[in-house]
Amino acid sequence: MKQRLIAEIGQLGGLDKAVDRIVSSLRDWGIFVDTGERYTYSPPSPRIVTDNAALQLWLLQVVLTAHPAEEISFADLIRLPELFPFHFTVTIDNLRQSPTFEVQRQGVSWDMVRLTDEHQKPQSINQLSMM
Repeated sequence: MKQRLIAEIGQLGGLDKAVDRIVSSLRDWGIFVDTGERYTYSPPSPRIVTDNAALQLWLLQVVLTAHPAEEISFADLIRLPELFPFHFTVTIDNLRQSPTFEVQRQGVSWDMVRLTDEHQKPQSINQLSMM
């Protein structure tokens, strides 16, 4: 990871220590798991899953708000790197039923997702109905 960051943003003074701290935190939180090989990590076997559809829709709204594209295909949306290590069980039909998202079918199986104009800013996580 360090080499990739150095290649992307250049050698910065505190980069080495910052990457070490981030990796250490990710290991402590269980997001990275040691593989037995030095400096090699993998995601946890079971990804983080919730049955709370409202929470999943909120996470998708947040990531779509932060994404530079105005719309994105559903298949790409649920696999964005920003959503690691979460696994989503919501379907495109859940997004169609939500007032937060607009879904447009383009072609036989190409569903594009965007936020509705009145839902451009995600609500607070505290306002969600946790089931």
